[in-house]
Amino acid sequence: MPKLAFRFPKYCLHTASMRDGTEARHWGKYLVQDRPRKIVFTWIVDLSEEFDPSRVTFSIEPDGEGCIATIIHELDAKWADYVAQTETGWSCMMRATDAL
Repeated sequence: MPKLAFRFPKYCLHTASMRDGTEARHWGKYLVQDRPRKIVFTWIVDLSEEFDPSRVTFSIEPDGEGCIATIIHELDAKWADYVAQTETGWSCMMRATDAL
């Protein structure tokens, strides 16, 4: 499983992970920060996306002693071939939070 590095300044998001010896970088801008319930940000994996990025909404709802976390990643139709890979990536990250 790749290791992820997250930095959360007020206006920018940067993540990086090593995949097959190559650094995979992702970045974006926070659009909504409604702590602790919701964060919305752009998600960019290639310079060509900077003017038309995908959008990620991360919501947290209380549920008894725990919570329900929901991720919605809105992708342009040109990325349809990457939906399964994207779902796998977010699922992997969410499972990693269970270990915290």
